[in-house]
Amino acid sequence: QFSDGRLYRHLEFKNGNLDGKVYKYSTNGSLEYEGQYINGLQDEVFRRYDYKGNVESEVFFENGRIIKINIR
Repeated sequence: QFSDGRLYRHLEFKNGNLDGKVYKYSTNGSLEYEGQYINGLQDEVFRRYDYKGNVESEVFFENGRIIKINIR
């Protein structure tokens, strides 16, 4: 959490490993990035956003390995 109580980062765990959705927020409260982990490995798409909420980039993962990168 930020000092004012707003959420800084959301992480989900299962059996001690990252497992589920992850979100990181900027100091102004906007979403900076989101993604997903399965059994501690990055999986599916991770998206990074600009300060206006537009997608800046997408990185696609499969079992922790990058399979594709889109930069806008």
